[in-house]
Amino acid sequence: MFIAIDDTYSDPTSPSSKYVTSNRRTHVAVIFSNEETQDVREQLPNCLDEINKEFKLNVSEFHFKDIINKKGEWKKLPKQMKLAIIGFFATIYRHHRWEVIIQTVDERTLPDLGPLVDILSHGVPENKKNSELSIALLLKIRRRVKEIPEHLTIIMDEGIKQPEEPFGYEYFQDRSGNYYGYYGSSKTEPLLQIADFMAYCINRTTYLAMKPNRSDDDNIFLEIISSMNINSTDIKKSGLDTNFTIDDFDAFHENDRKSKGLK
Repeated sequence: MFIAIDDTYSDPTSPSSKYVTSNRRTHVAVIFSNEETQDVREQLPNCLDEINKEFKLNVSEFHFKDIINKKGEWKKLPKQMKLAIIGFFATIYRHHRWEVIIQTVDERTLPDLGPLVDILSHGVPENKKNSELSIALLLKIRRRVKEIPEHLTIIMDEGIKQPEEPFGYEYFQDRSGNYYGYYGSSKTEPLLQIADFMAYCINRTTYLAMKPNRSDDDNIFLEIISSMNINSTDIKKSGLDTNFTIDDFDAFHENDRKSKGLK
């Protein structure tokens, strides 16, 4: 079993709601079987090669924020291809339906973590607390794999540390030699590009849900992500009209919190 983890965060200037703030950090984990890992590692570079040939680009990885914003290596991508690439990856996801585990932390959700706040953020600078606490995701992963005897490899996207540095061993000491965790680069690890896709989709969906005036492209993006039916117990699904508002978004969150005994 392989698990790839990427993180995403919101811009401080992005819209907020009663239950979701702009100062949030989210870690997203995607679970792959050994067979799926081999397939993704073989096929994703081929997809990248085809895009480079077709559009005369020289991109080294799928990085979805850059794709949508046409930044960096993706600045020469034809505009009409932005959502086409999102749709292509959504099709891939609908075929595999990899399990996704999510942990989001902001000042609004900190009380929900209870004593974990002090335990996990001990000695962590205040400006890095949300990032550190969202790694509470590893506790969810630990519970998820507890009864699974097969070897577990976890790959965390680089940033805090450099590629190949060890990751997560303190959370999986009970697995003895049955665990391998390390930081990786999405440029060389296709699994992290899938994790980037899932993290981006989740974060942008949240952003668009709070955006006052959504464009046609925004609504198409939301429809694409909705069609994926993401396989995650951390996502609660609900049907809303295309013109739903931030009040509808908050009402959905309020009902969800009530159902979990958090309200």
